[in-house]
Amino acid sequence: MDMKGAGIVAAGLVAASLILGLLARGLPATAEKSHAPAPIASGKLITVTVWEKPVQRPGELGSNSSYTMEKGRVDVYDQFIILTSNEGKKTVCLHGWYTNLRFEQD
Repeated sequence: MDMKGAGIVAAGLVAASLILGLLARGLPATAEKSHAPAPIASGKLITVTVWEKPVQRPGELGSNSSYTMEKGRVDVYDQFIILTSNEGKKTVCLHGWYTNLRFEQD
């Protein structure tokens, strides 16, 4: 192979490396663009009781303590709810860890 042919091959390798590098850098950026799921329901919180442990079923023994939140906002998702107080404090509760949820849907 003469010098001209070697130069063309080298330029082709450099160009291919640059293209592959740009493509490889683009992959994580597109993977990071996933969107969070939308809530099933949302609205103004009227009341909810949040428990320290999962709510006991009939016949289960043991103690459990709770607190009641009466103002704020609630977003209901497939496996949990997010409660937001009027001060902006957020609490995530798995289904089964709260009772008496009442809200006005948006």
